[in-house]
Amino acid sequence: MLLVLLIVAVVLLIVGGIIAVWTLRSYRKTTAAGHYGLSGEGEGQAARF
Repeated sequence: MLLVLLIVAVVLLIVGGIIAVWTLRSYRKTTAAGHYGLSGEGEGQAARF
């Protein structure tokens, strides 16, 4: 039983790491393309107050 829980924990850690890397890569891809600035607004838009 303990071995099964250990295997499940390792699988969840691997899946979480894959999701984190995938999210970081897609975020860096969009920022490298210049679609979003640090404020999260698109290029060329006026700032909203």
